[in-house]
Amino acid sequence: MTIERDKLQEIIATIQANKSSQLDLSKVSPKDKVVNGIDDAQLVEILEVMASVENLAIREINLNSNSITSDGMESLARFIKEHPCLLTSLNLGCNRNFNHAFSDSTKKPEPITIEGTGVAILARVLEGTTITTLILDSIEMRDEGAKALARVLNKTAIKHLDIKSNYITVEGMKALADALPKNTTLERLNVNHNSISSEDVVAFIKSLAHNATLTRLDAGTSEYMTDKDLIPVLLYNTTLQQLNVSIIVGQDDTGFLTWAVKAILERNVGLVTQAASAVEASSVVHATTLAAEDPMQVTGDGSAFDEADIA
Repeated sequence: MTIERDKLQEIIATIQANKSSQLDLSKVSPKDKVVNGIDDAQLVEILEVMASVENLAIREINLNSNSITSDGMESLARFIKEHPCLLTSLNLGCNRNFNHAFSDSTKKPEPITIEGTGVAILARVLEGTTITTLILDSIEMRDEGAKALARVLNKTAIKHLDIKSNYITVEGMKALADALPKNTTLERLNVNHNSISSEDVVAFIKSLAHNATLTRLDAGTSEYMTDKDLIPVLLYNTTLQQLNVSIIVGQDDTGFLTWAVKAILERNVGLVTQAASAVEASSVVHATTLAAEDPMQVTGDGSAFDEADIA
């Protein structure tokens, strides 16, 4: 079932009032309903109202946990294409539509969602838009959706991309990894809980060696990766400040390698802070050059460690 008509009218009235830059439509239905949420037809109605409002103030739309499928993405993509400089944030995570499943009571309900087809439709209109935050978790995009995003990622303004829990395999992750070295906008990326092996996680992280913008990566669990696998990559990355990945402590059991990973990230925090405060631009250039080329790596507290010690 979808949201009640009176609730939809409340949403429309809020849009027409045009008083807020945020439109939060996540979980708009009563919590005691098993199946609920804005469906494709209701999304079309909402978008039509938005298009009719002069000087619309809305910049952020949260449609998390509704009943939108790939069919609704056609209308959303059309709206974005017609208003490329309107939205800055779009959340489409966790959309599930069970309505079709109840036509056969003998089978276990299996929802349909946005899937890779819907993500591909959206990806085609992202270039040239002002969207900087895109949340697409738990919509079963699989490799089709990941590849579609990878093809346009470097032509967008996206700074925060969340695609966790999407059954993405090594093919989709490789497409994203190939895009990261040349990306100049992405600052936060979540690829956690996808269908990749420990070796794939390591390969993906290696793509960050020459990325100059990402500050946070959530990469999931790597059963066999040690922190020693990370050192060669992170030594030459001067922007990453948060790395959320489960790893095995280095084989020397001293904790030194784990400390080294932490020290590199702290070093990057220091470099970013320096650049942001614009204190002595020449020293910032010197610090950045030192971190990228010198075997003596500067840590967050001003101490240093020799690359040879961790080889």
